[in-house]
Amino acid sequence: MGTMNDDSYVFVNNKKLKRGHTTGTCAAAATKAATEALLTGKPVESVRIHTPKGITLDLPVEDMHIEDGYVTCAVRKDGGDDIDATHGTLVYSKVSKAESGINIDGGFGVGRVTRKGLDQPVGNAAINRVPRSMIKEAVEDVRFSSDYKGGFDIVISVPEGEEIAKKTFNPRLGITGGISILGTSGIVEPMSETALVNTIKTEMNMRSQGNKVLLVVPGNYGKEFSQGLPGIDPESAVKCSNFVGEMLDYACEIERDIVLVSNLGKIVKVAGGIFNTHSRNADA
Repeated sequence: MGTMNDDSYVFVNNKKLKRGHTTGTCAAAATKAATEALLTGKPVESVRIHTPKGITLDLPVEDMHIEDGYVTCAVRKDGGDDIDATHGTLVYSKVSKAESGINIDGGFGVGRVTRKGLDQPVGNAAINRVPRSMIKEAVEDVRFSSDYKGGFDIVISVPEGEEIAKKTFNPRLGITGGISILGTSGIVEPMSETALVNTIKTEMNMRSQGNKVLLVVPGNYGKEFSQGLPGIDPESAVKCSNFVGEMLDYACEIERDIVLVSNLGKIVKVAGGIFNTHSRNADA
């Protein structure tokens, strides 16, 4: 990951760890490079992108093809020292001219939303609001420096996305056919729990559609135990991992009641006022 300052690294527990950049940043950067090449007819080797976190990145552009009427290229996802299933994946953008507007859609390997309660409406490509905003801003940057006044059609794709999605929460969330294009800050923070907590909240939003009571389990033990309880569908369970406190706070925020099914050890911790049940935090 290239930056214009020393923000590439952060210290976590006295360790110097490398930040990365999100799939949303990759999509915006690839789109900016493709748009520039489309308007100039010249290949682009690297692109500068401004992230919502305030960090500016210089990212290499890969696999650019300038064709008659459109340009495609890719930017590689870098998870830094917080490696996940999408680390190293190429995120592609195909840009062509349109009469008006900046029209964003997902192609192969980008998931489709099939359930209510997620960031995008049912039927939309799973490209979240912040990445969509970053893509539009990147296109406007290029258009501002040119004489072109028309619009653009943009299709984001991830060739490996369908296989990668099987390793993510997307199947549980009702996102089919590929990964989501994500990122609220544009930057991946190493050893950050924020992304996992946000995924839990997203699933709670989805499961709360039409339901005032949510079944929550920390993991597989709770889900297996709930199979024997009358009136409970274990397939509807939200997995909260060790983040019981964050889950309960969010349940209050969205005004939902909770049925928490867990093994005895975790329930004892919660009864003792320990709301992050990881053993490194506390025991009871």
